[in-house]
Amino acid sequence: MVKSKRGGIAVVLMCITVLVLTGCFPVIGSPTTSTNRFERDKYGVLHIGPEPTARIYDNGVAVWDLTVPPSAAAFGIEVDPAHSQSVGAYSAESAEGHPVRLILPEGRSVQVMASAVIFDLTDNTEAITSRKSGEVTVPEGRLFTLQVNVLSGEGPKKGREAYRAVLEQLGLPMDSLHELDAKITNAANADPIEDPARASVGESAPAAGGLNFGVSTSFPQTTKEMPFALRLTGLWDPAPIPSIDTAED
Repeated sequence: MVKSKRGGIAVVLMCITVLVLTGCFPVIGSPTTSTNRFERDKYGVLHIGPEPTARIYDNGVAVWDLTVPPSAAAFGIEVDPAHSQSVGAYSAESAEGHPVRLILPEGRSVQVMASAVIFDLTDNTEAITSRKSGEVTVPEGRLFTLQVNVLSGEGPKKGREAYRAVLEQLGLPMDSLHELDAKITNAANADPIEDPARASVGESAPAAGGLNFGVSTSFPQTTKEMPFALRLTGLWDPAPIPSIDTAED
């Protein structure tokens, strides 16, 4: 992609993809309906770790202030000095998810029904580069990333509307929505062998406050039900890795 508003989502997804493939990013499954397996808060959200300072509840809505400097304390991440990667994950008890509002730099905000909110902290003592291009895919330093799994329902109508609603809330252009429309139409004639398994589109907000933030959605082209995977992703500028004496608690 070119370096534009859409370029940010490519960078975010590329870094998160690398973290997933290297085993440095968590994979959270579907919400469980069991109330006894883990202790959850009064809103039915499971989180193991310290209380995050960047989150408050407003009438049952989890409000995350992403304008604050990223830190383990802000995102409720318990840092393990013995490992380079630590996670602060929040999953919904209900299959309907839980309401989440993200407050972004420059006055942007977005509210969704989420099944999971996942913050990842990874300390990279050296940069990871692509063998093919030589470009840096994961920079050196302490890297914070965010992934929000959004419930969007099955079928093209619900999937399209959920994606459109996020674009509208973020004040982003609708170009990728038109691209999604075309891919939904083309999926009717998709070849399960020749065509990619999933079709996807994405859009990003202009980088601000050290945060690259974007939205993407994808669906399996050859599945009749067309379950959409709508995700919000964030990537902060890398920060220096604290020394042991000054590391966050």
